[in-house]
Amino acid sequence: MSTEISKTQLLHTIPLRDLVIFPHAINTLIVGRKKSINTAIEAKKRNIPILAINQIHSDSDEFSLKALNKVGTISTIIEHKKMADGTLKIVLAGIRRVKLVDIAESKDVFLAKTTPFPQEVSTFETDKTKSLFKSCIMTFEEYIKRTKIIPLDILSSIVARKTEFELTNIIASLVGNNPELRQKILETEAIEFFIFGHRHLPLEIKLSDSSKYINLGDWISYYSYAVFDGYNVELKYFKDKD
Repeated sequence: MSTEISKTQLLHTIPLRDLVIFPHAINTLIVGRKKSINTAIEAKKRNIPILAINQIHSDSDEFSLKALNKVGTISTIIEHKKMADGTLKIVLAGIRRVKLVDIAESKDVFLAKTTPFPQEVSTFETDKTKSLFKSCIMTFEEYIKRTKIIPLDILSSIVARKTEFELTNIIASLVGNNPELRQKILETEAIEFFIFGHRHLPLEIKLSDSSKYINLGDWISYYSYAVFDGYNVELKYFKDKD
């Protein structure tokens, strides 16, 4: 199945309630609306991707531009299973983000028109970014062990990521349960600041023209802290006036 995106693409679409699908992440969900079920079954039968997009209001059944968020994720239906209560259980694999531009009329399925989201092509090729990637994995592993709400074996999936976009998307799909916040992350074109605590050596490294890595350091040896002015994050050091 081809996942190439033309300038404008008409996609079978599943509107979601309080669920944000991220690229490179696997999600299992239940769909109950007849039209959503038809959409999933037809897409799987035709071996075509679908658009998974979160609704603005979870209690609404309206399928319109004003009822849906403006960014969703093209996804592959890995499998689906009809449940005893008539709902459909589906497993989705996120591929890439797209922007919603219009709704298409259809009697039996949900259809939407989309345009491409900015391409995400950066990789962990330099020694500096490879080191930061390893540090990020260690930090997330520590988070998983402390919270015990995410399976430890998910790390094998994260380690296989090849770009910072894949890494941040899959971590974002696992952390937190606020759909509005997750939607904002999905709509962000680039992650501007990667900020880490519990890494005692203060570091401020420019990853690209629009992205920066910061280790906060500590108050024991370096007296370091970060300041965000609404536009930029800068690492600073407290100095005793005496």
